[in-house]
Amino acid sequence: MSLNMFPLLPTHPPYTVVVGTTLVTYVWNHISYTGLVSTILETNTGPKFLLTHTGGTKYVPRKDCSLAAAGAVMTAGPP
Repeated sequence: MSLNMFPLLPTHPPYTVVVGTTLVTYVWNHISYTGLVSTILETNTGPKFLLTHTGGTKYVPRKDCSLAAAGAVMTAGPP
């Protein structure tokens, strides 16, 4: 049984996200950032992750996120 409350749609990466424990990587302005998924928000354009990183928090579209590499640490996100 998946702990993810939202179904995995074909346009989304095929991985299970557990809020509070899953680290993901996203790219903004050609720079890669890693953050912890602290909330999943369902929007009319699809689910977004609220990522916590060393610089604060930021909502990022789920489709733009991939699992972080093993051993990755949170990095500062975009301003």
